[in-house]
Amino acid sequence: LHQAVLLIRCAERPGRGPIPRPPACYPPLMAQGIPLASEPLEPAYGRPMSIEAWEGMAEDEPGELVDGVLQEEEVADSPHEVIVSALLFLLLTWSRPRGGRVLASETKYALSRRRGRKPDLSVFFTRERKLPRSGAMKHPPDLMIEVISPDPRDRRRDRIEKLREYAA
Repeated sequence: LHQAVLLIRCAERPGRGPIPRPPACYPPLMAQGIPLASEPLEPAYGRPMSIEAWEGMAEDEPGELVDGVLQEEEVADSPHEVIVSALLFLLLTWSRPRGGRVLASETKYALSRRRGRKPDLSVFFTRERKLPRSGAMKHPPDLMIEVISPDPRDRRRDRIEKLREYAA
């Protein structure tokens, strides 16, 4: 979807027609022959999936694995992102001089054979553990942080389900 938006901006001028550009300007979507008018491909939420398939998903594909089923992630609002950003800054400032690492919200953790989550932040106090270049983390960090959503529909997931899963 991001590439399609880029392509539209690159290829059109309102009221004056297309902007002449060399083919190198266009993102790979055009080279693959995907028409701009087509609907964006949605992740297959609700479909059964193995932890290995979830790990292998492209990093820009959203979703968490819950009971072997791909589920949509919550969409963070501005207050949530302000809190995550402040914590990220504080934790980076504290952990770097001590040899630690702080990872952001797209880091995947394989919590079990049927569960995979992406906490808002995770912290490793030392660099003893090697981080994988791709796929999900198989070992827990020293600290997992989930900013709690005030939305009533997210309360149970944030306060009970994720807490229980992270503690296991």
